[in-house]
Amino acid sequence: MKGRKGAFGYPEAFGWSFLALAGLLLSAHGLAALRPGFTEDLVSLGTLSAAVYLLFAALLLGVYGPQTLPEPRSSAPPDSSTRRLRGDGRLLQVLGLRGTHPLLALLGLGLGVIAQIPADTVRQLVELWTPMSEEETLKRAALLTSETQLQAVMMVVVAACLVPVAEEIFFRGALFGALTRSGRRGVGAAV
Repeated sequence: MKGRKGAFGYPEAFGWSFLALAGLLLSAHGLAALRPGFTEDLVSLGTLSAAVYLLFAALLLGVYGPQTLPEPRSSAPPDSSTRRLRGDGRLLQVLGLRGTHPLLALLGLGLGVIAQIPADTVRQLVELWTPMSEEETLKRAALLTSETQLQAVMMVVVAACLVPVAEEIFFRGALFGALTRSGRRGVGAAV
């Protein structure tokens, strides 16, 4: 199923990714000019990031989204009470928010733990070649400290939940979906 404005290819995917990043950077700089302490608050930065990615996902779906929502994957039609409470899943499918097997979450967690080893090695090499100044180290530490328990909880919710979900909706839902609807194979779209 093609989008409303024609085929969506790799140049368009790159362009939308670039625009989303530029929008995030410009809005962060603009808010930092209005409120100087903005860049020192992880909750504010994360919320801005999520808002920008969700905005660009909505814009991308508005331009390249399907003209009609796809049929739900279930063969049995949901009854009216289910539809009213959960919707029929079509919008969630377009956004890339689909159910999965619970063991895949454990597999992902395991792979994330295993990937930490090479990631730490790369980080150590980068710090060895280009060490951070003491000022930069203190700035990063201040970004991750909280004065209240509520602020600590908000930091975890924003950094571990809100931002990743918004990025997944933009990249896996909107971009990946637009590429696959334009006839790109799943592997090529993922790359």
